[in-house]
Amino acid sequence: MIETLLMGFLNRPWIASLLGQTLVALGGVMMMLGIRVGRIGQRIARIFDRHGLEAPDVMSSFPWWLRMLTPETVGQWIVAALVLASGAYLIYFGKWARKQLYR
Repeated sequence: MIETLLMGFLNRPWIASLLGQTLVALGGVMMMLGIRVGRIGQRIARIFDRHGLEAPDVMSSFPWWLRMLTPETVGQWIVAALVLASGAYLIYFGKWARKQLYR
């Protein structure tokens, strides 16, 4: 099974490159969501603290699938970095496989 998958990647390197580009885009979107939501949450908390009120949870306003993609903890940031790194590796692997195929 694994050998068949690896040979498929070696014979069709564009699949690895496409999958890698998709993972890089997903990792980038995850990180940008985490950064932006963190900043918005801090601003809202600062405004509510200024008036002595408890700040609402920013994440509760998002749908469940967007909450799953937004990193908040260190572990979730590590997962986002791993998605980004694995995508970069697959792009590199696709370029390497293309060189091997056309030798």
